[in-house]
Amino acid sequence: MPNPKNIEKYKWKPGQKVKGAGRPKGVLNTSTVLKKLGDEKFEWKDPVSGKMVKRALRDHAAWALVKGVLDRDIKFIREYLDRTEGKAAQQIQVTNSEDSVQTIRIIGGLPD
Repeated sequence: MPNPKNIEKYKWKPGQKVKGAGRPKGVLNTSTVLKKLGDEKFEWKDPVSGKMVKRALRDHAAWALVKGVLDRDIKFIREYLDRTEGKAAQQIQVTNSEDSVQTIRIIGGLPD
């Protein structure tokens, strides 16, 4: 147990800020930047046709997802199905100490 006299000078003072002020004003978070970039047009090689095309970034992302599905990559297939069909729900039944059964429904599946 530390001696209280030794830690007195390290204690927080009333009204003292412990953490910084957070993100500076005017700095956008990552999702905002990505949403803005999603509408920008970029020229890339179409992963399906192989031709150079100019499309919005979100369209390129969708086509890359389709390419992954066509390549039979399970990560892309899972992502495609989650986005088009919704994530599969998992139900777990739990018995507590009073022998009553409760059902818990988990949306979002299990981690990879």
